[in-house]
Amino acid sequence: MIREIKWAYQRVVRGYDDRIYWGMDEYFSQFIPAIKKFCENELEYCDKYLNEDRFKVYKETLKLIKKVDKSTCKNIDKNILSFWKYFGENIGYYWN
Repeated sequence: MIREIKWAYQRVVRGYDDRIYWGMDEYFSQFIPAIKKFCENELEYCDKYLNEDRFKVYKETLKLIKKVDKSTCKNIDKNILSFWKYFGENIGYYWN
């Protein structure tokens, strides 16, 4: 009962409660297939010589997604962290 009141108060004050942190990894993971499709589509139309940096970023992104897809229970956290770190560092390349 106390937790319910605490969470309700947090939602009123902040607009969200602490429970959002419990499933944040699952929430963000739902975007990985869309990012993969985006990179594949962009590589199809990307001129490698005019956009060499962008080409490299898309290729590396797909490589990291492949690692996430092939992850085992032992290395899934490491591979997801590597993917999101790389994505964050290069986020400017994903905009047209």
